Amino acid sequence: MWILKGAFPGRWLFALGTLVLFCLAVFHNPRAITAVGLSVFAGQTTWHPFWWAALPVAIVAGCLLARSWPGKRWFGISLMVTFLFPAGCWD
Repeated sequence: MWILKGAFPGRWLFALGTLVLFCLAVFHNPRAITAVGLSVFAGQTTWHPFWWAALPVAIVAGCLLARSWPGKRWFGISLMVTFLFPAGCWD
C-alpha cells in the first residue's frame, strides 16, 4: 500500500519538476517570446535523458516519503486530487 501512496507524491514531484524545468529553460530570457514550438517542449522533456532519469528518482523519493512518514489521510487525498485534476483542467 505504501508503494501506491508513494506513487502520487512521486508523480506530483515529477510533474512539478517538469514544469519548473520547462519554465526555466524557455522563459529565462527576459525578451518577449511570442511562441514556443512543440519541438522545444519535446526537447526539454522526452528527448532529454535527465528527464527520463528523474522519473524513477521522483517515484522512489515519493515511495520513501510514504514509507518513512505516512502523513495524515487528507494529505494523501489532496495530493491525489491535485495530480488527477490539475488547476487548469476546468477551463
